[in-house]
Amino acid sequence: MKSFEISKMMFTIWKREAGKLLNNWYKVLIFALVLIFIIGLAGFAGYKLTSETLSAFLNGDRKTLSLLTLSMCLNASILSFVFFILLKSVTPDQDIFSHQLSWFPVRKAEKNLGYHIPLFLIISAMILFISAIILGPAFLAKGLSPIIGFGFFLTVLLQSILAIAVLQFLYNLFYYISGKMQVPFKKFVSLFGVISVCFLYGMQSIKLESMLESYGNFDYNVTYLALPVFFLIAGGISAIKVNLGAAALMAAGILFLSFCTLFFSYDSMEKRPPVFLRFIKMPSHKYGAIFLKEIKMQTRNEENILNFLLMLVFVLILKFQFHLEGNELVLLILSGVSGMVALNSYGNDKKLFLLYKSFHLHPGLLTASKFAGLAILSLLQFALFYAIMFHPEADHTGLWRTALIILNGAAVFFLLGTLIPIDRNNPYVGMLSFGFLILLLLPLSFIASYLFGQASSLTQTGALLTGEMILAVFLYFTFKWRFKNE
Repeated sequence: MKSFEISKMMFTIWKREAGKLLNNWYKVLIFALVLIFIIGLAGFAGYKLTSETLSAFLNGDRKTLSLLTLSMCLNASILSFVFFILLKSVTPDQDIFSHQLSWFPVRKAEKNLGYHIPLFLIISAMILFISAIILGPAFLAKGLSPIIGFGFFLTVLLQSILAIAVLQFLYNLFYYISGKMQVPFKKFVSLFGVISVCFLYGMQSIKLESMLESYGNFDYNVTYLALPVFFLIAGGISAIKVNLGAAALMAAGILFLSFCTLFFSYDSMEKRPPVFLRFIKMPSHKYGAIFLKEIKMQTRNEENILNFLLMLVFVLILKFQFHLEGNELVLLILSGVSGMVALNSYGNDKKLFLLYKSFHLHPGLLTASKFAGLAILSLLQFALFYAIMFHPEADHTGLWRTALIILNGAAVFFLLGTLIPIDRNNPYVGMLSFGFLILLLLPLSFIASYLFGQASSLTQTGALLTGEMILAVFLYFTFKWRFKNE
């Protein structure tokens, strides 16, 4: 099928990008050792964080284990939602690549299917990766049966695929309607529609009582529709009241509707976004001009505008719907994601690198100028979210430590976007970059949660400053390498 050829082409592009980074044996060895160390340490931290909670499930009967599986199916649906929204918002649409493929005898559905196969694989793999970190060590420590373990992870995988299919159906439907209505910012409208539908469905259908009763009377909720698969493999399917034919038909219907939206045809080119900050004149100093150019360019970028609007929507929902103002976890998440504006900085700037070289700009000063602009944008973005979420009379003494987290987050996004650039002329590489981002950040988040929960404020500050210095060194050498070889 031509769809698989397109998917194969995308994987070839990813392999080529990865090959640029790991182009000799010692880089491969260092990468493998660091990855093994991070995953091992994250697994240990995940076990420490979850072992006590899981003991109540794993030492109980089949009902408690089924409730654990149900909760992980629900988590898989939620994570699929989060990753889908993030992946769609940080990576450009396949407009340029679609235009290139238009010269070949490839139908719309084949092209879309070829694009979405890797998307399904990346999100599903990340969810399995998270589940393995959280639950794998506890399963091994408790000596859980391999059959039950296989049934558990297969159920989580199938649930993530169903959730992605629902999300893709909704996104394509909203995008098609927006295109027919000539609505500007179709991507934002489509993602906002997906978020609204999912929130409304979740608030209306996800109830603790129905979840607890699902062992005896399955309610066919989309967020844990794959649960009967676990009982079929692990045994005990007769213990719950479920019509397997109805569940299978419902799942098949979801996949079929999602597949049908691949045939939708619409003009995918967006109108040019507003030109912000035009009134600010460029300074005469060359590095000052780089600094201001970075701010202007990133504020005008369509993906960054979209990310900002989506995060603003989430902040408003968290405050007015869930009343989470002043929540420290929300503060931590917002400080981490505010630096996402730096992710596509290098990719957006690639076309200017020959100009930079002609002016003999120093790679270190160029990196510092660009990062300074990205840091300002990250801090301003967080300041707006903070003003919405937190009361003026609240305790603000820890904000300086939050600023360090924002800078660290921006540096991580900038570093990753430099290693694997997100470029509108090659948007599929954005999926690879996003996959590496999750692969890196999730283990680090488990480690940070475990260590920071037990460390003093002085130790936390020292760790953040040390991390900032290490990231600065990595950024300098990575950017210098990219700058030299572009």
